[in-house]
Amino acid sequence: MFIFQLAREVLDVALGAAAVGVTTDELDRLVHEASIDRDCYPSPLNYYKFPKSCCTSVNEVICHGIPDMRPLQDGDLLNVDITVYHRGFHGDLNETVFIGNVDESGRKLVRVTYECLSKAIEAVKPGMRYREIGNIIQKHAQSHGFSVVRSYCGHGIHSAMASRRCHYDAAFKRKVIADAEATEDCAAGRKFDVPENNVRRWRKQKTALLACAATRKAFRGPRKGAFLEVEEVLTDSVKERRCHGLAVTAGIVQTKAREIARERGIPALKFKASRGWVQKLFHTAPSVPHYAKNKAIGVMKAGHCFTIEPMISEGTWHDEVWPDNWTAVTADGKRSAQFEQTLLVTDTGCEILTRRRTHDGQPWFMDK
Repeated sequence: MFIFQLAREVLDVALGAAAVGVTTDELDRLVHEASIDRDCYPSPLNYYKFPKSCCTSVNEVICHGIPDMRPLQDGDLLNVDITVYHRGFHGDLNETVFIGNVDESGRKLVRVTYECLSKAIEAVKPGMRYREIGNIIQKHAQSHGFSVVRSYCGHGIHSAMASRRCHYDAAFKRKVIADAEATEDCAAGRKFDVPENNVRRWRKQKTALLACAATRKAFRGPRKGAFLEVEEVLTDSVKERRCHGLAVTAGIVQTKAREIARERGIPALKFKASRGWVQKLFHTAPSVPHYAKNKAIGVMKAGHCFTIEPMISEGTWHDEVWPDNWTAVTADGKRSAQFEQTLLVTDTGCEILTRRRTHDGQPWFMDK
């Protein structure tokens, strides 16, 4: 898709400018301008109050580093993480590069991290369980004496209007319950790609869910399609706010939904909407953990689109978050590296949608 090419171009602009003495704020400015020039919006900007257009993570910063006025220094490891939004879709990728002369242990960390990603990508194909990706990554990282950060994982890439399956609305739960009663909990869980524990819990809530269905039916009454109409108008409203860099919260979505409902003669107090209706998230199902023996659910199928983005550390896998509520750093202060690609599962394997278009697709750190 075109969006992934645009995201790659924006990242290439930033990495091409990364050098000793350049500040991450300058890189952020370049990312913002490159995004706008390509008719894109930088997805991180104003996302849960994130103040910048990209993430820049240096040395011990694992991910979600906020660009600032600190000049990059000789020997730094720099990761730039880009997500841009264009015509309803997000493009997401990142790379780690060397700034100046990096010591051999730092070079090894970056090389092994990239190898972890490459080995994981080689395994992507229809029928592969998402949980197996972590086994592949951790095995390779540990063989070189490194650890795998566990707090963050790969994720699905969807349109701005995410599937309701991501938040499991009442109608979906009832459908799963019916299937589970006809077969078994684990079979229904696999079929609908939800945890077995959820299926068991929903079966216990069956009476309440049926009551919810009756209420929904009474609410809709003769206004067939009214609920869907509100949803469509709400989606356009959220897109407009995001294009203008305005915050989108559950409260804002709720208020706007009720306003639209009142305009259409729908009892506003009976109308409930939240981020479950209009997802502002660009991280959606499936979750793709990078560590071994994880409990990720789901099996890859042709057409699935998701990222793999291992974060590998020199020391402990434990992380801490700074008071800015974003910057994640290694607990022991040792360095970390990361690479990310967005993938599309094909009938025989996968396509790397965010692959570099030049240099035979090799990452930037191999240029130096």
